[in-house]
Amino acid sequence: MEAILTALRAAFEAASASDNEAAPAYAKLRDGIDWNATLRATAPASRPVVERWFEAACNGLADGPMAALGRAVLANADNLEWISIYQSYEDDPTLAEFLDNYAILRLVSPGGPLVCENMTAALSLQGPNTFYPPHAHKQEEVYGVLAGTAEWQRGAEPWVTREPEEIFLHTSGIRHATRTAGEPLLSLACWTHDVTLPIVIVTA
Repeated sequence: MEAILTALRAAFEAASASDNEAAPAYAKLRDGIDWNATLRATAPASRPVVERWFEAACNGLADGPMAALGRAVLANADNLEWISIYQSYEDDPTLAEFLDNYAILRLVSPGGPLVCENMTAALSLQGPNTFYPPHAHKQEEVYGVLAGTAEWQRGAEPWVTREPEEIFLHTSGIRHATRTAGEPLLSLACWTHDVTLPIVIVTA
């Protein structure tokens, strides 16, 4: 996990130095996380989407700080705790396909290996041809694409194709969605505040 966190910190550093609108939030993460905190032990766990698509996603890693993070994760693949989210939606048949094709790997969070009470960083894996429906949360969020090309939508903006090494911002409360096509998506998602508040799927 130390190598993963070193790569994560380097990715934050590179993003903070960019002229992207997400740079200030990445700087908050870089400076707000206690990188010397004692690591919490987590039990290795997988999910069906990880078994099907994680290695295939990593085949799409290119060059850059996000790709370096992906390679650090791949090198420690047998020791990682991938989990499901949206447990409160597990009985919703309209979300069954999405939930089967999505998992996250917590790196920094109140319950993650590097404990932080007010910020989070996690990798997400989304299988091919999968729609992550519109959702919203109070937390300011930054994304970074490690591998795979997918489309994102923010609010009423048009769908935008995002490629590996791109970083971008979701401001507090903005509705957003993601859809993949023929390849899996490995990405980094981070929150800078209010990390215990829920995510709400927007159905109307």
